[in-house]
Amino acid sequence: MQAIEYIPDEFGNLPLDYAGVFYKDDVKKMTDVMLYLIKRMWRNCKNKINFIYDNKKEGLESIHKQHAIVNDDKSNGDHFPHFCQEFLINPITRSTVLYWACQLPESVLSWYDVKRIYLDLQAYPECPNLIEAGKTSFHKAAI
Repeated sequence: MQAIEYIPDEFGNLPLDYAGVFYKDDVKKMTDVMLYLIKRMWRNCKNKINFIYDNKKEGLESIHKQHAIVNDDKSNGDHFPHFCQEFLINPITRSTVLYWACQLPESVLSWYDVKRIYLDLQAYPECPNLIEAGKTSFHKAAI
């Protein structure tokens, strides 16, 4: 079974967390994998947040807590499952994206993009990342 990038494991870690830890010694692989996961999570979280805001503006009831698996062909070729999507709006998930975005060199992901991630996802830079001994985005940005 394929891991879904926004669903944490039993310890609360996302695939993004494991990619950051496992590829620490291989900078090229870490940069490629992390950039891919960060951009994908950024897009998916932002789309879900915007979907909820749009529904709220139109006075529609928000059904963001979908637990059912829906295998439809409307996944835009992205194989983006409709399963446990509440994790996309979870502040910890959004802050994890920001945390690992701060890990990448500016030549790979500019500070402008990091700022956009922060604003688009309404992430909390002070949120600790447990897989990295409680460091925050501030720690990563300062390194």
